[in-house]
Amino acid sequence: RLPDAYTSYDLSYLKNCKKLRHLNILKPAPRENTNQSILSQLSELECLHVSGDISTAYISNLTKLTSLSIYSRKHIETKHIAKLVNLRTLIIGHIEDIKPLASLTELTYLDLRGNRIKDLSALVKLVKLKYLFLEYSGVANWQILDNCAICNFK
Repeated sequence: RLPDAYTSYDLSYLKNCKKLRHLNILKPAPRENTNQSILSQLSELECLHVSGDISTAYISNLTKLTSLSIYSRKHIETKHIAKLVNLRTLIIGHIEDIKPLASLTELTYLDLRGNRIKDLSALVKLVKLKYLFLEYSGVANWQILDNCAICNFK
């Protein structure tokens, strides 16, 4: 049983929670701290919300994830997230390259607010997308969205 209020940034208390399905992490330990590797053992996770810095390498094998949100102050590698092909909801900050996200064809909700994105071409492959948030993303060329399935504006 997890404590009601756990104030440590150490994630080692999760090592025996193999059947955990939903997890919210507030301010995880620094990436250099190896206890984040415990996340890779939580193979039943369906929903993961992280507020703080985390290495996405540790979550790349969590293929049952359908919802992922990461609020980080540091750059996030999208190549690891691209392996999470069952994601339906993705909220992510501090990314620049969304090309790897093109493999997430089950996405229906994508929130990329506040990122420094230059190329939106990956969005064309996300045909199930219904909700897209790009405010403050720095996008200069919006023309690619003319061919995007979700952009059937009337």
